[in-house]
Formats: sequence, C-alpha cells, structure tokens
Amino acid sequence: MVPLGSCRMLLSPSPGELQGASIHSSEALAATRENFRQEALRWREDCAGARDNIALFYFAGHGVQRTRSDAVLLMSDFAGGGGNPLYNAVDVNNLFGGMAPTVERPEMARTQLWFIDACRGFPAAFDNFERHNASEVFEVMLSGRDDRCAPIYFGALPGSDAYSLSGTQTLFVRALFESLRDGAMPVASVWGVSLDGSLPWVRCYAGCRR
Repeated sequence: MVPLGSCRMLLSPSPGELQGASIHSSEALAATRENFRQEALRWREDCAGARDNIALFYFAGHGVQRTRSDAVLLMSDFAGGGGNPLYNAVDVNNLFGGMAPTVERPEMARTQLWFIDACRGFPAAFDNFERHNASEVFEVMLSGRDDRCAPIYFGALPGSDAYSLSGTQTLFVRALFESLRDGAMPVASVWGVSLDGSLPWVRCYAGCRR
C-alpha cells in the first residue's frame, strides 16, 4: 500500500450527465487534447520520482482502433477543425511506451495499472485512408530495461464496443467497483486491485495485455 501522491482529473460531461451530478464541469479542466497532454506530462514526472510508486490511469469515453493491437482515445475536441480527424486523439501505445523506465527516468514507477474504458471498433471511414495518425503525447526512448508490472485492462475486446447504463456508470466501471467491494479486502478504506487477473471482472469484462 502507498499513500496517494497526486490525482489529476479531466471532465467533459454531456448535458445529461451533469443532471444530478455531485461534481460540476467547472471544477475540472475539460478533456481536450492539449489539457490531456499537459496533465499527462506532469503525471509522468510525478510517477518517475520513485520506483515503488504506483501509477494508475483510467480513461472513460469514446475510442477507436486502427489495428488489432492498438487503441485510440478520442478527446472532447475530437474531429474539430478539419484535417486529420485523429489529431485530437491519443495513441494508447504511445502513452504506455512513454511511461517505461529509461536512463533519463530510472526511478519510474514499476507498478502501473491501465484501465481503458472505451470502444475499440474499426470505423469504416478508415478504409479510405492509408493511415490515420493519432497524437503522440510522450517521446518513447529506446534506452533502459522495461521491467514494469503494467497490465492494461480494456473495457472492450478488439473490434467491439464498450457500453454504459443510461444515467449511471459504464458496465466496465460497475464491474470494477463490484469486484473491489466483493473480491478485494478493504484495509483502512484502501482498495486493492489484482495484477494476476484473478478478479472476476478481469475475466468477464476486460481484455488484459501485459
């Protein structure tokens, strides 16, 4: 167990999601590409302070997939302004690669949990183009040994959609909360997450890449 070191949150709720919400969109920055980039860079530096740190990343929103092995997160300003429609989108592989320990950041957190609660469909519009390049937030260095324990849990399998219940949580996060309540033992109000895929929600709701 480690104490909370920092927490960052970006919110771009729909009007319907704001009804009855306990937090207002004005209390957090919008989940635009630029806001995400800046907060992700600061988050990486926080995580790079000690190898015993635990980094947790959670994204809920729209997503697409270009190949079977990748996932793209669509920011709230996605498809705005013309040009490359994925300019205001982020490549998950770039985020994951940029969080690896390197010679420059030898103390990067060795335990990382990645939760991607988004669709992973292949849009038919992509068939007409050679490739759509999503934005790369981090520079990914070749140096260093990647000895992280860093599973990625997806809310949807490749080519499929993620779903939510009207007016409430997504199926993925609902299953996550249920597993934390029923499958993990709270200690002083701290919840645990398994890294070996033993929690029920991992098998039922997510694809895990290690």
